[in-house]
Amino acid sequence: MGRSYRAAVENNPDIWIASSADQELEDAQSTSAKARRMLMAQWLSEAWTDLTTNHPNLIDSAFVKTGFKVAKDGSEDHLIDIQGWSAPGKYVYRN
Repeated sequence: MGRSYRAAVENNPDIWIASSADQELEDAQSTSAKARRMLMAQWLSEAWTDLTTNHPNLIDSAFVKTGFKVAKDGSEDHLIDIQGWSAPGKYVYRN
């Protein structure tokens, strides 16, 4: 989404300016506010498509590494890798 935002600002900086002098940029009814909301929805859609197409296992692996999606019998506990785990030894989900 950040790349899309930077490209939009470069291509059309006026969309980030209120459409009239007496209209606030945050005015939800302004034309530019509506256009910005549509752009952000489009960017989110594009970012989601990129994430799910180019990084298909990223979300799944995040759930495995945190222990939310591992076998209940403990056979996959070795896959758990919690970032910032500072205790000595590997994290053990089940005793």
